[in-house]
Amino acid sequence: MRTVNLSRRPLCFFVSCIVATTLLLPQSADGQNFGFSKVNITPKEPVRLSGYGSRKSPSEGVDEELFARAMAIEDARGRKRILVSVESIGFPGVLVQEIYAAVKTRHQLQRSDLVVSFTHNHTAPHIAGGLPNLFDTAVNNADQASIDKYTDQVRKLTIKAIDMAVEDIQP
Repeated sequence: MRTVNLSRRPLCFFVSCIVATTLLLPQSADGQNFGFSKVNITPKEPVRLSGYGSRKSPSEGVDEELFARAMAIEDARGRKRILVSVESIGFPGVLVQEIYAAVKTRHQLQRSDLVVSFTHNHTAPHIAGGLPNLFDTAVNNADQASIDKYTDQVRKLTIKAIDMAVEDIQP
């Protein structure tokens, strides 16, 4: 299976950033600093794709790369808020909690300071623990191993995107 052209992804991320900035921050931008990042999360090996139950085999190539993007917003008091957008159908809650646990202390975040959103991409790799009843055909051991490996890769790279956005904070 091949991925499809999703040319609206950057626009969706931009709109999400505007909404988050409007909702999460005071109306004045005085003293606020911003940081941004973009990390490639495209799988290096074939993996089962999510989104349609009739898929029976791993991906056969890449038409477009997939990314995790993050925006860090720091207010005048030094409080940070992070918005992440991942090109995926979605993550199970436990994966979002693992990502939060990895970054909360080093970036002094409260749970409400981290928003992880998704493009709801039906042509991205399946994430372990998500949509467990999706496939018509059972996932074999080799496919499950590649799904688990990709999920671990995405977890690490999403954390990297958050760290890079915080490191990029500037006026």
